[in-house]
Order: sequence, then structure tokens, then C-alpha cells
Amino acid sequence: MSDVTLTQTIESDMPLSEELVKNALRQALATQFDKFKFNNANPNQFSCRVKTKLFNPIVSLTGNMQTQIQENKARIMVDAATKTNGWFWFTIFFSFFFPPGFLLDIWLYTSQKKKSIEAFNQALKQIEFQLGKL
Repeated sequence: MSDVTLTQTIESDMPLSEELVKNALRQALATQFDKFKFNNANPNQFSCRVKTKLFNPIVSLTGNMQTQIQENKARIMVDAATKTNGWFWFTIFFSFFFPPGFLLDIWLYTSQKKKSIEAFNQALKQIEFQLGKL
């Protein structure tokens, strides 16, 4: 089940190819997320972590990316699921000794999940700017 499903339609002045769109998508997502990488076995699957400034990232994302291209139009769909990673369980462990830490864990998870949706939207806007019509 996915937590994030976003679509973007791009209309360009030049003919688009799947390789061009995926490279632009890879660059945009790599600037928005930490440890962004595509799966070698299935190039449409990816994994990444939310970039944070204050605390360690406790939210990881895995998902699929689909593109449909027809001449100078492209439609991109990102379907991702959020999950907790090792840092989350590390902070939960210490919250047993400091109970207010549970509130911090909940706040971190919800804020990083929200930030991941915003980061995907930003990346899709970057792609539309890079490949879109002038």
C-alpha cells in the first residue's frame, strides 16, 4: 500500500524520450532526498530517505516510478510507501527511559512524512521547469 501517489504531466517543445525524463527525474529526486537510488534489478523502483537538518531521518521511502511518453508529452507517476528505519527504533528505545521522547518520535515521523510529500512535489516541479515549454 502506498502513502504517496503523485502525477505530473509535462508538455515540452522538444521530443521527449524515456531516458531523458528518467535522467531529469533522477537528478531532481537526488537533490530533494538523501541516499536516493534506483533498484538495479528493476529500474522503475527506487529507495530514499528524507533530508533533515536537525535530527536523523527516521522515515525511508520505497516506491515505483512510471512514465508514459508520447512525442512531446510525458506523464509521470510516483507511487511511494513510507516506512520507519533503524533510527526510529533507536529513538524509541531511548524513549522508554525518557517518556516525553515518544512525543518527539511521533512529531518526527509525521513531520518527515509530510516533508517527503513536499519534496516529491518540488522534484516534479523542477522536472516540469527543466523539460517544459518556454
